[in-house]
Amino acid sequence: MLDNESPRPATSAAPTTDAEPACIRWTQWTCEMDLWVADGRRLADARTIVDQVLRSIDRACNRFDATSELSLLTAMASTGPVRTEVSDVLADLLQLADHARGLTAGLVDANVGRDVVAWGYDGGEVHRDTSAPQNRSSARRGFSIDGNQLDLPQGGVIDLGAVAKPYAADWAAAAAAEQCGCGVLVNLGGDIACAGASPRGGWRILVQDGADEPADSLTIVCGRGERMGVATSSTLHRRWAVNIDGARTTISHLFDPRTGAPASDYWRSVTAIAPTATEANVWTTAVVVQGAKAEGIGALSALPIRLVRSDGRVTRSAMWPRAAEERTESGTADTAGTAGTAGTSGTAETERKAA
Repeated sequence: MLDNESPRPATSAAPTTDAEPACIRWTQWTCEMDLWVADGRRLADARTIVDQVLRSIDRACNRFDATSELSLLTAMASTGPVRTEVSDVLADLLQLADHARGLTAGLVDANVGRDVVAWGYDGGEVHRDTSAPQNRSSARRGFSIDGNQLDLPQGGVIDLGAVAKPYAADWAAAAAAEQCGCGVLVNLGGDIACAGASPRGGWRILVQDGADEPADSLTIVCGRGERMGVATSSTLHRRWAVNIDGARTTISHLFDPRTGAPASDYWRSVTAIAPTATEANVWTTAVVVQGAKAEGIGALSALPIRLVRSDGRVTRSAMWPRAAEERTESGTADTAGTAGTAGTSGTAETERKAA
């Protein structure tokens, strides 16, 4: 289990057995976002709280905002090493990223940021010659975080992709549940966080990474003060084109820190259930990065995990809910009554939870 899963856990969410759930959807960070509340009367209040959380994350680490705290630190590190105090939010994220690196034996490593940039994530034409010696930037000394003090080596680029979005979902759900006194589900581009007492029958979640992909249905039930997370890592989405040895191809946004190159497409998608969306996403990322050798990752026996191979075959860990209803017919998944879709395509169909 990850330490520092969320700095603001839900502690006072009350059961809402007679209330009607309600949902609002919008686009956040190019992702489809759903906010569900077990008590529909608190939807507006919950949206205000969630927006505050998202603004805090933006200010701390939005890589596409040159004024974000992390962007400014990256700019400073381009000319020399940086030692400075960072905000509480960024410190939490960096500590999570540092812990994830140790927990996964380096399969999830935020120091991969320089490689991600070199492969064109931030834009620009990329040409790679695999016969030429490769400059392994991620093999260099990475950042260190002690409390709020960050040490970032010259040229360091931190990629918080494995923790920032699920952390935002965890924090938003927990804060809204605590302050609104009802169960909350936040679905941020397939990173799903539940906090507080779920509605009668639980939150029903469709696990499907696109309309033509295999699908399972889950029911997540949380009690007062409890939380749960579901996350999907996918090689199907967030891809971009590069030229490798003169041939044009597309690559995944998930990178292998051991090679500094994009992770293989052995797994199309990996979904996990964990106490938080952050923990779930760390493990799904590690499985994708490990590829065909993922069977050696301890999380496969310790957590409910569902894996879809490149050929579409589905594997489920022993902990995956056997009661989950499998839906495999292309385009026929019934989304009526679902509380969220654990996928990364941003096209999730979400309707009100049936009473």
